[in-house]
Amino acid sequence: MPIKKTMLVTMLFASAATSFSLLGCATTPARPNPAQPDPLAQDGYPAVTVEQSLRKGVVVDYGRIVFDEPTRSTPAVVQVPLRSNTTATLNIQYQFSWFDADGRFVRNGGWKFVSLPRGQERIMQANAIDARSSAYRLEIRSAQ
Repeated sequence: MPIKKTMLVTMLFASAATSFSLLGCATTPARPNPAQPDPLAQDGYPAVTVEQSLRKGVVVDYGRIVFDEPTRSTPAVVQVPLRSNTTATLNIQYQFSWFDADGRFVRNGGWKFVSLPRGQERIMQANAIDARSSAYRLEIRSAQ
């Protein structure tokens, strides 16, 4: 009898261990966290963005920005006046990105280097390469 009792106890422990392991597998997988909506809608996004470290050093004369809408024969053209508001020359890079009428990205022109001598103004200009482009964004960062 002791062998049967030992075997019975062993089977009970094995059965209990199997039951507990199955309980662990029965849990519902964690739901992924959804991304938060962007509080700044596309139409509220600024047309000119400046790297945080340059916010006080690079100023834009928004009243003098020229944007020529695309026509059947010519692409859009934009001119943005920038000025260094510091006591030293700023070395920056800028890039124009182009978007279609629905706000979809079309392409960008790549990063370009320019020096802004103190107090001096430079006109950043770009032509849309694609006829679908009807809006722009100018990004400005420190030279890399």
